[in-house]
Amino acid sequence: MTIRDINALLCSRSYYDITGDKKFRFDGNSMYIDRKAGMAYSLHEADGRFYLDTDPSLVADEESLRIEVGNSEGPALLFYGSQSGREVLVLE
Repeated sequence: MTIRDINALLCSRSYYDITGDKKFRFDGNSMYIDRKAGMAYSLHEADGRFYLDTDPSLVADEESLRIEVGNSEGPALLFYGSQSGREVLVLE
């Protein structure tokens, strides 16, 4: 996978967090949570892993989130805090 592939996956549809409480939509380099104004994000790769960088106040006070793409039987996208290493967001 490449950064372009990850971005295409993010922008391909709307996602919901695992609790179903929040709707996430990605468009270009903006992330929309529910119906709030878009927040800028960027993607980068380091050591074969992909990261989403955004405002830390949006997701668990983490500025950089490691992205894991799930399989067909599990959640679509899993995000882990790059500092804490813990799972902070699951999108389906």
